[in-house]
This record gives sequence, structure tokens and C-alpha cells, in this order.
Amino acid sequence: SDKYKKYFKGLYPNMVCKNGVAFKQLHLQNKIMINEIKSDKVLVLLSGTNAEIELMFELLNELKNNYQFIFRMHPMNRFNVDKYYKKDNYEIENEMSLDSLTQKVSKVISTYSAVAVETALSGLNIGFVYNKKELLINPFDDTGIENFQLISQSSELEDFLKEKFNISENKQIFNID
Repeated sequence: SDKYKKYFKGLYPNMVCKNGVAFKQLHLQNKIMINEIKSDKVLVLLSGTNAEIELMFELLNELKNNYQFIFRMHPMNRFNVDKYYKKDNYEIENEMSLDSLTQKVSKVISTYSAVAVETALSGLNIGFVYNKKELLINPFDDTGIENFQLISQSSELEDFLKEKFNISENKQIFNID
């Protein structure tokens, strides 16, 4: 974006800077919008940071209703879910592509993650779990994406999951045209 381009030009005045997209995000050029909700499952994107993983599972363990979850782990941090999670209402899916996986769920819960931003582009509602005792670094800032909700406690997570599952349409946010 122009905002980051200006930032890097200020830091490195001799460097030629151009807007672009991360190569791993090129698939977003042909992003498929979800047309209808086909499932009541919720995708849980787990970060590579242990403190965020612990926070996520702390909130999930406190839920009163028995939602169906699909856990997707960070590729650099695979772990035993039973160490953190007390229930059996989940499956783990680390192999399926993110685009295919979003076709199987109705909502997404995530801690800080670029993958959450990519997932929001499909139109699903995103629950962004953060620790309110720490600085909030919101990956949705300056993107124009509005189909996310900040969640810092289990009651907010429960409310997010109880809300009607709906689909939002987002404009393309990356410089890939």
C-alpha cells in the first residue's frame, strides 16, 4: 500500500519501492467468495506463539455450548491439542488448502494472523482473539475489512459464535490488479 511504501522510502531513501503483494498471497487474485454457508463448523486458526495458543484454548474451554471446531495449526508450531483443550468437539486439519477449508466452515476464530486477513476476504465472519492486557496489534487495521469482531473474553466469544452466520463481501485489499 502507499502507506507502507512511504514508510520504507523514508527509512531507505536510496531503495526503489513499489507497491506489491507477497508471493504467497498471489492466489488471492482469483479469490472465491463464499456464496452460502454449508456448515456450522468453526475454523480455529492457531498461531505460532504459545501465549496466544494458551489464550485461545482458555476461551474455548470456557464456552458453554458445544460448537464443532476445525483446528488449523501454524506450520511451525504443531502440538498436542489435548494438552490445552478439554473437549472432544474438534478435528485437526493441517493439509487442506485454506480456500478449500473456508468452504467447509461458517466462521473463523484467530489470534494475530495474516491468514485471518486472507480468510476474511472470502466473506466469512472472523473473531479476532487478543489479550486485552497487551498492546492490540490488529491485522485488519488499514485494510477496509469490517467482517471481524474483537474478542478478549469468553463471553464475547460465546456471543460471536451465537450470532447468525452471514457472509460479507469485501473489496480486493491487495495491490494485485
